[in-house]
Amino acid sequence: MRHPDRPIEHTNPVVDFVQENKYGGEDVLTEHGAERRVPPWPGFSMEGRTPKSMLRLASAWHVELAGKRKGRKLAWRKSPIQEYRYLEKRPEEQADRLWSIQQLLDSDARYAEGQAMRHCVYTYANQCWWGETTIWSLRLRVSDTEKRMATIEVDPRKRAIVQARGKCNRRPGGRCLEIMRQWAAWAGFEPKV
Repeated sequence: MRHPDRPIEHTNPVVDFVQENKYGGEDVLTEHGAERRVPPWPGFSMEGRTPKSMLRLASAWHVELAGKRKGRKLAWRKSPIQEYRYLEKRPEEQADRLWSIQQLLDSDARYAEGQAMRHCVYTYANQCWWGETTIWSLRLRVSDTEKRMATIEVDPRKRAIVQARGKCNRRPGGRCLEIMRQWAAWAGFEPKV
């Protein structure tokens, strides 16, 4: 994780790649109930690979993932954690800013978030379906324009933010982190961002 040639921001995309390809598989519904399919690359090993080659593999996988949409649509129950809205009043010559944090409740919403933010949040659909995690979108609306600012993962059992990513898996900016902390305090859970 702390390689001198690679920024820490490259860690999560590589971990996502390894997790999904070596261990991930896919849950499918069959006549006998839910079954787990074999992961795409179960024999994958990092042995003998450089950090640069790992990042190249992860980047190619993310591009491929962004370009295709999986056929099965999943939807899951809304979390008891409340969505958030915060109106940031600005001086008269500037438009007010409306910050919102909303839960992504199906695989289509997750896919749209991943496409817009250029990261692999879509791969978390199964964990959401099983209730292991929840995914949220932090958005900023100024006048008639809304922009996605960050994608947030909240562990519903621990009631804690476990990760937040901006566009291309970057760390969210300072104002986004402040809004997430406000939401966490308001909703009664741990910010940890």
